[in-house]
Amino acid sequence: MKCVLVFLFVGLLLVFVATLWFRNAQVVDDIEKGSSFFGYRNVRDYVKQNIRFECRPIKDGSHFAFLLVGCPSMPYTGDPALLIRLPDGTVVNTATIDVGNLKAKAKSITDLTGARFCDIGTPSMDLDENAKWPDGAQELQIYGCLFRVHSNRLIGFEIFYHDLKEEPYERINYGTIPAISRPGEVTMYQFPLKQSEVIRIFGKPDRIIDYLVP
Repeated sequence: MKCVLVFLFVGLLLVFVATLWFRNAQVVDDIEKGSSFFGYRNVRDYVKQNIRFECRPIKDGSHFAFLLVGCPSMPYTGDPALLIRLPDGTVVNTATIDVGNLKAKAKSITDLTGARFCDIGTPSMDLDENAKWPDGAQELQIYGCLFRVHSNRLIGFEIFYHDLKEEPYERINYGTIPAISRPGEVTMYQFPLKQSEVIRIFGKPDRIIDYLVP
């Protein structure tokens, strides 16, 4: 009997957490203060058109560590132009990037033909069943950076940072911590970024979403 009660309790708890995850994301009107659900949210997403920048945990908006730009329904076309410092220390401009050089640096190349992708605009980044990468699209992995290319053009990219105290980033990614900026800026903003730095680079968001995930 006790086992059954424990099983039911765990099941209800999982349902509750899943409900928080998928149904209780909130759009934040005040991008400085954010919002909360039962006083606690552990993820914040900056969303602007085809740009999504995740902050987890929120930590007052000072831990933006996962950047996603471009998806099949809204591929990256060169705007905004970004400077990205790669793990080997070199800096590339996404608006004028040389795909051939990226392929030479890549540790792996994956065929994305027909692969479905997430919907950047949904709180839980659900899989978009209607959005597929075009035939011949490829994903180039350069440690903590992923570049998606098609017909010798950059159509999307991801940059992520793992803050693992027991394993220094340089050891995991075999290079320097990634950083981004805009052409003409003197400062390169190293991951993880503060919310003020994200807004400085990309401008005011279309929305900020706070939510809880398991």
